[in-house]
Amino acid sequence: NTVKRCEEMATVQRPSTGPPHNSEIDSALSHVVARLRLARYLKLVARGALVAVLVCLVTVALAHWNLLPRWLTPKWFIPVAVALGIGISAVIASARATDRMAAARLVEAKLGLKERLSSALEFERNGLASADPEAALLLRLQQEDAAVHARAFAPADAVPIKMPWDA
Repeated sequence: NTVKRCEEMATVQRPSTGPPHNSEIDSALSHVVARLRLARYLKLVARGALVAVLVCLVTVALAHWNLLPRWLTPKWFIPVAVALGIGISAVIASARATDRMAAARLVEAKLGLKERLSSALEFERNGLASADPEAALLLRLQQEDAAVHARAFAPADAVPIKMPWDA
């Protein structure tokens, strides 16, 4: 009796033959992942540049006191050190993958979404399609709720891009 009433309510609200495609969730999380990658890239590149500048300062101080070998001149060493510092940190930042589940949990924690997105991803990942009409209805309603909340938030609210202190 309760199952029939829930099905009727769900059909009246939004007729559907199965769980919705999670294009809203995928789109929102792909924007969050892109912002996370950009924030990590800025942070690591700024840190690499800071380390390079510190190495350059040591090199200039050693050159001032004539403690550098003759083959090591600051004229070519400083640009090479800065390029290596930025280049290596950029490669490290690009090599790290960002998981959609981690992005979903970050969004939920920052915006108070109470595990809506991560549950939808977990159900999608495990393919929890049930022959039980009550479970199928709950799964569909959970997916629709997650899609509504995925459309409602702005990725900039979840992951604000700030200039790192290293810069």
